[in-house]
Amino acid sequence: MNENYTFTFAQTDDLPRILEIFEKSIRADYDVADQIIQKCLADLAEAFNNRQHDFSFWVAKETENGKVIGWLSYLPIFDSILKKDTALEASIYLDAEFRANGLGFEFLSHTIKQIQGFHLVFAFLNANKIPSIKLFAKIGFESVGKIPSSENAFPYFSEKNLFIYKLK
Repeated sequence: MNENYTFTFAQTDDLPRILEIFEKSIRADYDVADQIIQKCLADLAEAFNNRQHDFSFWVAKETENGKVIGWLSYLPIFDSILKKDTALEASIYLDAEFRANGLGFEFLSHTIKQIQGFHLVFAFLNANKIPSIKLFAKIGFESVGKIPSSENAFPYFSEKNLFIYKLK
């Protein structure tokens, strides 16, 4: 692992930086109304505050100064009592200046090994985000199809590629 950053479970005081990185990413990638962005931020904060597992939210921090430079979440997909502990959705967001240097690969590789008790990890990746698609494929996620663009399916309406990773 690179000595310039560390990966740890996210703490409450990391939430403002997690929200900042998320908002910057949405604003850079999508042309959406502020009310949609505010709803996405509120939903993320709620998910963070109601996290059910230690491994639900992770942060990547610069070793030198402790600054959060990225975050990753693994959130349950199903609420059904029969399926609730079977699958997670993975999301990863890095500060723009730390992308394309191997951090995403190290971060995702390290954290996915920490998941216990689940069988599958899903990733819904924007069809136009080739670096993200390559990252998840390199980790071992398999593309299983596309989800067409729909205002009802996602708050930001781009086509998604669905990837699945089977945990060992």
